Formats: sequence, C-alpha cells, structure tokens
Amino acid sequence: MSDLVVNVSQMSAQVTTASVSTLSNGALVRLSDAGLPWSVAWGIVKRASRAGQLPTTEFVARLKEIVAADYPEIDQSWAAELVRPDPVRLDGVFNRLSGLNEDVDRR
Repeated sequence: MSDLVVNVSQMSAQVTTASVSTLSNGALVRLSDAGLPWSVAWGIVKRASRAGQLPTTEFVARLKEIVAADYPEIDQSWAAELVRPDPVRLDGVFNRLSGLNEDVDRR
C-alpha cells in the first residue's frame, strides 16, 4: 500500500462515465433517504435504467425526471449526492487501508 497512487482526475472521470449498475445502489439509498419507500425507489431506478448502459449524467437526469414527475414533493437535492464522493466513507476506506499497511509493516 505504500506505493499506492490515487489519480484524482482519473477517478473523477470514472465517476462521470460510470455505468447504471455502478450508481443504482446509491440511487436506491439516496431516494430512500429522501423519503421514498425502498420498493418505490427500486421501481424508479428500474425505469430509469431501461435504456441500458447510460453515462452517469444521463442516468441521473432520467432519475430526476421520473421523481419530479411522479413525486414532486421529494426535494431534488438527493440527486447531487449520487455523483459527489462521500468523504466519511472515503476516510473510512483510507483508514482501513493504512491500518492494513501498518499490520504488514509489523510482520
């Protein structure tokens, strides 16, 4: 892990071109957090993904259109969280990785 190099621009490019399958779970969580039952959120994600492999921006746009049309009471801020990294989770990942590195060093 000591030689790990993180290319932020490459990671950002991957996020913006991620497939539907990459974002669908996050969409389910965000829609549920916004107040929709999981089964309803699942239906929305399924409808939005019918077009197959879409770039991130198109998939999020389809999700937002469906939610706005069918559930106008849901604040659209849930969608911004889909393409924004979660620093709490990333910090946890990096902390676990650095812990692994320390364990290897001690051996």
